[in-house]
Amino acid sequence: AGPAWTADVQAQIPEFYENLQVLPDDITRREMLDVMRGFALDLGVRCEYCHVGEDPSDFSTFDFGSDRKMPKVKARRMLEMVRDINANHIEGLRGRSDKGIEVGCRTCHAGKAFPTTLEQEVTWAFEEGGVDQVRARYEELRQEYFGRGAFDFGAMSLENVAQSMGREDPEGALGIVTLNLEYNEESTASWTLKGQLHQILGQNEEAIAALERALSIQPENPVAERLLRQLRGGL
Repeated sequence: AGPAWTADVQAQIPEFYENLQVLPDDITRREMLDVMRGFALDLGVRCEYCHVGEDPSDFSTFDFGSDRKMPKVKARRMLEMVRDINANHIEGLRGRSDKGIEVGCRTCHAGKAFPTTLEQEVTWAFEEGGVDQVRARYEELRQEYFGRGAFDFGAMSLENVAQSMGREDPEGALGIVTLNLEYNEESTASWTLKGQLHQILGQNEEAIAALERALSIQPENPVAERLLRQLRGGL
């Protein structure tokens, strides 16, 4: 979570700033506080993530002008990127919304330090340690971020990963879609995909059961109907 600055801590923030390269030289103390608070909230970090400091609760120990921490250097490039997108790309779009929507840090970061998607996190976890690692990482992320908008924990995220790896590694894909159904048990797409994967693996009884479950949720499911006819020897 972002900082809950007390009046004493805020009073420690300097009035004048060194080594400004992107932010304006004449930025006011109030404006600087708003910018820094925005970074903290949008990335879910605290001041020491970017700034060199000995005691996070004592800003007098911080060297705010230092560039020793790479996240601060990256933040400058990100600020330049966001400004360029808003000023030179979005602004010139034909038919742009009258609401004047702009991108910001939260657009990609959504409250986390690294702007990843759940699909990316799950794919990397699988590459590191298979389905067991996927389960551990998924549950870790779900415990920390569920309900905060940082990741899409709907059924589609794990379905997309399982679908993309289904032909190359049907057993791994089956493990992922099974995990998905533990949290999204009414997903007809997951039950249908589970049936397909069982069929690929030659597990016809399991495939039939999964497809029947899909049709019990969504009776008009042409993919599940077709696969079920094939498994039962129909045309």
